[in-house]
Amino acid sequence: MIDITRSLVIAKAIKARKKGCWYNALKAFFAYEDLQSGWYVEGYAIPGHIKTRLPLEHGWIERADGSIIDPTWAMFGDNMAEYFPGVKYTYEDAVRVVDETEGELPTYPS
Repeated sequence: MIDITRSLVIAKAIKARKKGCWYNALKAFFAYEDLQSGWYVEGYAIPGHIKTRLPLEHGWIERADGSIIDPTWAMFGDNMAEYFPGVKYTYEDAVRVVDETEGELPTYPS
């Protein structure tokens, strides 16, 4: 289940970008040490804040307790999204992936 309150606080603090879910999730993952015991996740999610209920490629953080931090959709007040993980990265894995892209955080999709 998404922690909408914490997600929104983080979204504001990192100045989350609309349509920047991967960027926002990684930026939060790197910025908040308490999140680094969880995973940066890329997969599919079905948003609750739009009428069309289609799975979209999405990125978020899953904490060790299983709760979700989603700074992107928190900006829409979305606490009804459904999440389907594809790939989970530990903090060390995420650092390695970003290092391989010369420090560039991905910016697409929403």
